[in-house]
Amino acid sequence: MHGSRTRTDAPNGRHRPRRGTLALVSLPLTAALVLTGCSLLPGGDGGGDGGGDGGSGPTVPEGGFVQEGYVGKWDTHLKARVEIAEVARLGDRTRTTVEFTSLEDGPVDVEQNIFSSHAAAARTISQFQLIDTVRQHMYGVYTDLGTRLPRFSEDQWIPGVTYEIVVFSPPLEEGVDTVTVRAPGGIGEFAGVPVVDGEPKDYPTEPPEEAPSEGDTFTYPVATGDPEPLDVEKGYLELTGSTVGVVQRREADTERETVALRTDVLFEFDKAAVNDEAANVLKDVVEETRERADPEKPPITITGHTDGIGDDAYNQELSEERAEAVKDILEDGLGSGYEYETVGKGSSDPVRSEGGDDDGEARAANRRVEISYAFKDDAVTETETAEEGEEEIGRTDPEEVAGPGTFHSHAGLEPVASEEGVAQPYVGADKRTWSIEVYPFYRDGAFLVTRFAIAHDGERLARTDSPLSSGFGDFPFSVTDPATGTTYIDVKADREDTHFAAIGAGPFPPTRQKDTLQYGYYYVPAPPPEVDSVTFNAGPFGTFEDVPIEE
Repeated sequence: MHGSRTRTDAPNGRHRPRRGTLALVSLPLTAALVLTGCSLLPGGDGGGDGGGDGGSGPTVPEGGFVQEGYVGKWDTHLKARVEIAEVARLGDRTRTTVEFTSLEDGPVDVEQNIFSSHAAAARTISQFQLIDTVRQHMYGVYTDLGTRLPRFSEDQWIPGVTYEIVVFSPPLEEGVDTVTVRAPGGIGEFAGVPVVDGEPKDYPTEPPEEAPSEGDTFTYPVATGDPEPLDVEKGYLELTGSTVGVVQRREADTERETVALRTDVLFEFDKAAVNDEAANVLKDVVEETRERADPEKPPITITGHTDGIGDDAYNQELSEERAEAVKDILEDGLGSGYEYETVGKGSSDPVRSEGGDDDGEARAANRRVEISYAFKDDAVTETETAEEGEEEIGRTDPEEVAGPGTFHSHAGLEPVASEEGVAQPYVGADKRTWSIEVYPFYRDGAFLVTRFAIAHDGERLARTDSPLSSGFGDFPFSVTDPATGTTYIDVKADREDTHFAAIGAGPFPPTRQKDTLQYGYYYVPAPPPEVDSVTFNAGPFGTFEDVPIEE
């Protein structure tokens, strides 16, 4: 059973467990390459903090805002150096200038647009989006303006050439002087980019007659007219975060109460052992069971359930083992005054239908362990059903956000953990072994940025593969605060097309080649400020404890 989704603002910078529509904002990827050598440093002594008033202003890292990684999709990709040269206010719009340099050994056809999420031959750039991580807004991109890439030409991305790319987005709200630029593919995120006051520039309207050579700076035509209105109010989408607690749902009839627990909080992927942190989270469940369950009306029944992925016999065994694991914790906590029975139902009793657009959410809801008992006479006075453990969608009050994040390069990162797992991109696909490296996380405004790199063995992926359900920024990952059991699931923009809603690396993976480590990131709501490490739930790769949160 699945209750209606709701949404509330979360005070004090914290999110309460609940589920509702995810708000995803279309981010303008600030990819504009500056030929005039403009500086990212704001005039004077700096601006505010991107949220409320005050702050000492954003700082520019030594060496600039530079990331390297793979960008592209399907069979067209390249490794590149990307520098955010400028994010500038221009009155009725915001200009992002990006300097883009191919690091490949040879040329790559420009016709195959590596900056578009859609048609390969499109001239427009739909990525390089801007995020205000304090107000939790993602700005759209004027795809009818900015750099116009050639179609059906013989142009190529030449290694060693600096290409100036210009992206226009709606005007930023007043007071926003720091943004995060969301670059495509495995380039990564650019947090802490300052916003400067810009001036109009003259750009070419026709491509240069001669192809560039290594060491040149090259500018394709840039459209600068009046933009077509965006289909988003105020030019941005609101971003909301999803969190859940260990209790997924509770139901009661006239005699018995059933409490459903989320197995994703209690168990590692494909495992049946409850770790120490999850056992600690269950202490509240044990105490509640003591208060409400009537030992004179046995038994307490613990029933395990799985999702529909995998072999029926395997799922049956896993559900039985997980039921036994929860029973052991209840028995240890409640003592010998209760009788228990365990049942495993595998995937035979789902609460939601799998295989739809929300397949990931449906499968997560079906993975559960239910505790059912006859309640004491004074525990429940009427029939009740509550979905208190449903995902909660919320936004943090910007006044409670400490400020935007600072730039974190992913060059030379040392992993804090690594593992191999098996992912099945879609039903019927060949399974491949995937490896992951996990890097320290960091806070960016109201959000936490999870960072990792993924590679796979075997043959090259097919064009239709979307491994880990991560084609456009969505990953089957989450973060848990081990002290409270609260799980932080995702950050999404408020848009009808939820396929493109999550804030993460996308398209992903940008290259389908095997044995190629590719950087990725995924935004989740930030846990309370005092939390300095979390558990990373990495889907098929398992669970990684004590992942540090950097400043």
